[in-house]
Amino acid sequence: MKDIVEERLRLGGKDEFVDLHGKRGGYSPRMGPNMNRGVCPLCGSKIEEIKHGGGTVYLYPVCQV
Repeated sequence: MKDIVEERLRLGGKDEFVDLHGKRGGYSPRMGPNMNRGVCPLCGSKIEEIKHGGGTVYLYPVCQV
């Protein structure tokens, strides 16, 4: 989790938002609502959606790729 947060900060935030100077962030999530019907390319498990802390987390329940 720490690595993901650090990478997201390094890239200037999520790609769907802009900063105070109008620069778009460079971080593109690997999983999200648009993939909630997908399957893991390694183990074949379906992506799970879990509500947590006022947000939603998407994960592969078998291998967490």
